[in-house]
Amino acid sequence: MGTVSLEADITQFVIRNEFDRLRQELRDHYATKEDLAKLETRLVKWIIGMMLGSAGLAATLAIFVQRLIN
Repeated sequence: MGTVSLEADITQFVIRNEFDRLRQELRDHYATKEDLAKLETRLVKWIIGMMLGSAGLAATLAIFVQRLIN
């Protein structure tokens, strides 16, 4: 009976250590406030760029259609 309890304790110890190691490994990949600030800046630049590109494309298509009609 003592051997089964010892094996269970060892297994529980190994599982707990593996869980703690995995938890720490995940924490190493969390985003920091600086990472989020950089991401926000990049997203704003992308959105502005896409808006300008869309406006340019719309203007080009409008001019093209106007010249086709006239």
